[in-house]
Amino acid sequence: MRLKGIYKDKSSCFKFSLLFILIFISFSIYNLFASGLLSIFHKEALSLLRYQDLSNPKTVNYLKIMQGLASISIFIVPTFLYSYLTKFNFNLVSPNRQDSILAITIMTLIIPFISLLHEWNMHIPFPKWIMNFDVESEEMIKAFLRMNNLRGLFLNILILAIIPAIGEELLFRGYIQEKIGSVLGKMYISILITSFLFSIIHMDMHGLIPRFFLGIVLGLLFFWSKSLWIPIIAHFTNNAQAILVSYQDLNLIKTENDIFHEINTDKIALFSLFSVCLLLYIFYEKTKKNRAN
Repeated sequence: MRLKGIYKDKSSCFKFSLLFILIFISFSIYNLFASGLLSIFHKEALSLLRYQDLSNPKTVNYLKIMQGLASISIFIVPTFLYSYLTKFNFNLVSPNRQDSILAITIMTLIIPFISLLHEWNMHIPFPKWIMNFDVESEEMIKAFLRMNNLRGLFLNILILAIIPAIGEELLFRGYIQEKIGSVLGKMYISILITSFLFSIIHMDMHGLIPRFFLGIVLGLLFFWSKSLWIPIIAHFTNNAQAILVSYQDLNLIKTENDIFHEINTDKIALFSLFSVCLLLYIFYEKTKKNRAN
């Protein structure tokens, strides 16, 4: 039985439901088998995961592997299955080299402003019941970023940068942003809605505003470039920077909340915002000329 494109002529509502059914099934299978498979290859894995002693490097490595598998099961496997069943095009076309360099530069210069947004966000008095949904653990993030060799660095790059960049961009920019934009007929509104969903799904209230802003930038990069590889590269750059900074200073593990805290003055943050806006304008004009040609 040929399954490729079997649902391509179904309604948008059906396809939208299909994707989230695939996500549910994929994540359910992961929950059923991931811990079991890990325990087959590493007998001590289950007991270490149960107690989650973050001072134990083995526990941290197992948690990283579980997080990587979870990301694959939630974002990557279902979206590719959906693409196969519906012939949905994720616009994974080869990126322009200059566009890629601009995207990397934007994500590098944006850090001081994002750091300032984090500080502002930290002072928002969220209700306690909302904070109960906050699953981001500062201690776990610090444990993940504690690296003392190249093997740990490469593992972090894979699990915390490459997999999230590909998986999250496939789902949010590649699918949700495109679908909402096609329904509403207004892509900029779709970018705002997608960025909010992108931020809220991380369940990190203290990172809500900066992640929303990052989502807008990623959405604009995709909308203007028409290549999903551009926001994937930008997303990877953002995540990889936190990992590399932590690796360079082994005595002071830093997280997304305090990277570049030492230089985070209002003037530098405003310069960061101005630089990013200028580069986004250059990116827009360049991609507009490319489309015209």
